[in-house]
Amino acid sequence: MEHEKDILRLKKGEPPFTKKEIEAVNDLFPAYLFRRRKTGEIWTSCCQQYKKLGPAATWTRSEELAMEMDHQAEPRGHWVGSRWICTEQVKIECPYCRKKAVVKEIGRCGRMDNLTSYRRAVLLRWYRGALWARALDMKKIYDPEHLLGMPGAKLVGLYRFRPGLAEKVSGPWYISTPLKDYNRQDHPLIGGKWNIHSPFTNDAEYGMGFDVIGWEELAKSPIKYCQLEKLGAKRRLLEILTACCFYPRQVEMLMKAGMEPVVQDLGEGKKNARAINWEEPEPAKGFGLTKQELRDFLDTGRDIRTIALYKRLKREVPIREVAQWVYWASPWSVEETIRVAGKWNIPRVKLFRYLIRQQEGGNRPFPLQYWKDYIEAAEAIGLPNSDSVGKRGPL
Repeated sequence: MEHEKDILRLKKGEPPFTKKEIEAVNDLFPAYLFRRRKTGEIWTSCCQQYKKLGPAATWTRSEELAMEMDHQAEPRGHWVGSRWICTEQVKIECPYCRKKAVVKEIGRCGRMDNLTSYRRAVLLRWYRGALWARALDMKKIYDPEHLLGMPGAKLVGLYRFRPGLAEKVSGPWYISTPLKDYNRQDHPLIGGKWNIHSPFTNDAEYGMGFDVIGWEELAKSPIKYCQLEKLGAKRRLLEILTACCFYPRQVEMLMKAGMEPVVQDLGEGKKNARAINWEEPEPAKGFGLTKQELRDFLDTGRDIRTIALYKRLKREVPIREVAQWVYWASPWSVEETIRVAGKWNIPRVKLFRYLIRQQEGGNRPFPLQYWKDYIEAAEAIGLPNSDSVGKRGPL
């Protein structure tokens, strides 16, 4: 089988699960405090405790509350006017680990089929000189005879990140087969496509996202200054980790500047090459700006489209003014304004300034389409000189 040696190497090098990781996985699931009043027994799914309580006089206050609390049924939704409202469950502190848990009387839970829950997560771990990521698809099932079981987990993706190299071995979540699909990224982004991707498909609860466990492990790795934890559990985290293998300084610069959307774009394969030179790690040089231009840009909303448009306009307009245009116009409007300015031989700066004035500070929609309709209608009815928009048109 192709790449068999690489697959075996990754599987053999996989870090073992730690107790902390197992507990963190269990914490992703709803916490239940099961009890049987008549026998004085308590089971906790959050900390895996079982206790048979003695006389009531020996109970702690938390144990007393757990035995007195009403059984909490699973939430049910209903319509109230035009809104869908779900009933809320009251939670109490677990007597043993202090986590918030829902009280369930075992005799009123039936077969517990409605307590089955699903989660998916990526576990990060710095291990033997590389950052590892394990993608898990998980399920937790309860029944009256097995109340303290841990979640069942299927490994659907195993990743290894090092400077200059990202590797992945994966398999489908829906069948019980070993991981067998191998991919690697050993060069910077080319053609807008990464070779490394998330193994998860779309989900009703998560969308394309997932939970992340082990953010603190990034502090042990070469990308500790990239501040990826600010992104949270974004759908493109694994692609962004791949990007950090090749552009760590650039990602760090963008994250510290509060330009997370640009990092997200990079994870999706979009380099914003008109604005950034990814081969240049220094901020001012990477943006292709002077120090003063960079300071002016950082005083704006820091939309990367501002730099791209500023360069396309040959730096004819102050960058802060360009930032205002970008703020009020959609990406389509910017591109279309440049196109139609060339079509009718109008100075691009003149057209942008005219359209912004007509917008009245954002109180109206960006009027490009109305302006285009006017010019096209004038041409259609053969108004004289309507093709010389810069001289006799609506400007």
